Amino acid sequence: MRRPSPSSAPRSLLVVPVSFVLALSGLACVAGSPGNNEGTGGSTTGGGAGGSTTGGGAGGSTTGGGAGGSTTGGGAGGSTTGGSQGGSTGTGAGGSTGAGTGGKTGAGGSTVTGAGGAVTGAGGAAPPFTPPFPCTIPTWPTPTGSQVTITSTMKISGTYDGKMALHTGSGSGDFGKDCTAAGTGAQGTTTALFELANGATIQNVIIGTHGADGIHCDGTCTIKNVWWQAVCDDAVTAAEGSSGTVTIQGGGAIGAHDKLFQDNSHGKFMIDSFYGQKLGKMYRACGVGGACGSTKGNLTLTNSIAIGVSEVVGITSGRDTATISKLCVIQTPVICQPYDSSDNKLATDGNDGTTCKYAWNDVQVMLNYNVAGVPPFTTAAECPSYFKSTSSTATGTACLSDLPACIKYCAPGDYGLKQCNCVNGSYTCKGCANPSMDPAKSGLAPTNATTAPTCSVTSNSSCPTEWNWCIDAGQDCVCVYKPGTLQTANTVWDCVNPWF
Repeated sequence: MRRPSPSSAPRSLLVVPVSFVLALSGLACVAGSPGNNEGTGGSTTGGGAGGSTTGGGAGGSTTGGGAGGSTTGGGAGGSTTGGSQGGSTGTGAGGSTGAGTGGKTGAGGSTVTGAGGAVTGAGGAAPPFTPPFPCTIPTWPTPTGSQVTITSTMKISGTYDGKMALHTGSGSGDFGKDCTAAGTGAQGTTTALFELANGATIQNVIIGTHGADGIHCDGTCTIKNVWWQAVCDDAVTAAEGSSGTVTIQGGGAIGAHDKLFQDNSHGKFMIDSFYGQKLGKMYRACGVGGACGSTKGNLTLTNSIAIGVSEVVGITSGRDTATISKLCVIQTPVICQPYDSSDNKLATDGNDGTTCKYAWNDVQVMLNYNVAGVPPFTTAAECPSYFKSTSSTATGTACLSDLPACIKYCAPGDYGLKQCNCVNGSYTCKGCANPSMDPAKSGLAPTNATTAPTCSVTSNSSCPTEWNWCIDAGQDCVCVYKPGTLQTANTVWDCVNPWF
């Protein structure tokens, strides 16, 4: 076992806290009945009165006239009662007084104490937190029928039904690029696989790993039940200057190195029941330059799931609006990020009621997806990424009046969770709960630290083998997928202070 770093306390395995309602039963101790006095004093025959005892055994009794003997210790000494009756007056001599022998000392009685009753009964567990709405991970579809190979942009008007066949690019230029490779985002591709005319619909399509620049919409279009096995630059682009409505209905995507949905229009963009995993950004309104000056993004996002997404929504403050509801997330640190007019991120993210509009409990962290057992949480609302916790040296972020508690990510790759509560005007966060589902559960098990070699690595630099560990200057470094790093590599080193 290696030693902890000097700046941290010795680590121990995580104990997940659970709130209990204490039920007290049998609080008073129940004493047993007092024991009986034991031992009987010796008896005498003849003279003195019988000895009496107080406390322990009975004193010896005497019959006749003499004084009883005294005792010391357990039984009280014998007492005398009168003398013997004298002879008749004037007739004969008084009877002689026989000195009775004192009674023997009786043994003191023993005291027996009964066992007390149980003081405290076991408390009942608090009921588990009930999420405000269900989060169901969809089943990834399997292609059916014959593969469709595309060597130049397929132009669509009306409705195209792909019947769940695999559609993939082939040949030269963007059609020959493998979108699973790093560096294929950020304008890595610009030529569309499909181009939809105003009013067109594409549905029931699976796009393979050679998807070029995905789907371009020239106006109003509907993209229904379309799935991307990998994404190069963008999956869907709304054409610049368009005032139409782009509707994404169902479907999903894995592995977008940069943006998934790029909105260069000044119309509406609607996403409903979509599943995104390992994405840079799910939606990005046009930034600055080019045709972006006249853009006014207007997004509605609902009933969707984001797993391992660096930023769900990116929009320009004061120009664009995003309305979000019933969004399920995990390993997704930023829900809605406002940018200024120069494309710089603002210091705060999350619901602001103007640019990013949603209720805190309308974005739900999927607690059971990541944490073992009954979650020790009282909320599933996600904290904005800028929140800081109060510590011994610094005061945390000031509490928001409508957010008494929220969930933040922790551990390498944002795989762990911790709850932050408003305490005395600022947020204080609890310990980090490890993931409960493999491969993250095994990959981040604290026992891995005991055999990890020392190393010298740079955070966010590429690494070849996921879940490898090493120790760099007291920090635990793990090779993981990390939201927002697909442009660098599929897996990178993430070095953090011990979290368990």
